[in-house]
Amino acid sequence: MTQEAFTRAFQFWETFDGGKVRPWLFKVAYNAFIDTTRKQKRLVHADLRQLDARSDPHMRAPEQELLDQEAWRAFSEMIATFPEKQRQVLLLRYYHDLSYDEIADVLGLTESDVKSSLFRGRRRLRTSWKEETDR
Repeated sequence: MTQEAFTRAFQFWETFDGGKVRPWLFKVAYNAFIDTTRKQKRLVHADLRQLDARSDPHMRAPEQELLDQEAWRAFSEMIATFPEKQRQVLLLRYYHDLSYDEIADVLGLTESDVKSSLFRGRRRLRTSWKEETDR
């Protein structure tokens, strides 16, 4: 997928308008992802445990690793049930640390749409998390 995104970025470099490269590259990668999943005619849900490359499991105690894995499992299941736009906005904001403006560029939304999707997504996540932990 990464190779496909960079191949497309190279092919479409002339369409780059001279703005910020990061949102443009995310948009190219996002479009490559959407095209690939449409061709395969199936939804692809990212395993969020694999996305978090920032943590090193070898540096933590086994008990903490088990707790973290369980939290990621619950989080993955929760966010997988969210509407696609909310899931994408949450991941771009909190995992990829994009600004509202950059997320809007990547997903082709207005900044207001991004803010409202984040608000609804955070509220839904809070509610789902509370229900999960109250069990």
